[in-house]
Amino acid sequence: MENTVIKDVISSTDSVIIVLIVVLVACVVALRPVIKMWISSREKQQDILLAVIQANTDVNASLKTVLEEDRKYCVECRTNQLAMFQQIQNTQDITNMQLVEIRTVLTKEAAQNGEN
Repeated sequence: MENTVIKDVISSTDSVIIVLIVVLVACVVALRPVIKMWISSREKQQDILLAVIQANTDVNASLKTVLEEDRKYCVECRTNQLAMFQQIQNTQDITNMQLVEIRTVLTKEAAQNGEN
């Protein structure tokens, strides 16, 4: 009698194991399209991420070029501004000297006219 019970338990255990294996295989087969979709969506995300990184790299390179040109232009601009300021200063000095000369001449003429 004990042998029969053990044989029944073993046969029912075998049946359960076989059913579980069949269910597991069915689940794997059923999930296969979902896994493929998940993998393809991950690949698309990676492609998009790579495209964004490439675009960001291009933008950073462009910004670096613009900044370098601005610095270069800024140096040239400052040099030009300094040269123009010096030119204005020199022109003002010359104008002031000419005004002093004109004043001196007018003062001498006024003094000569006052004596006559």
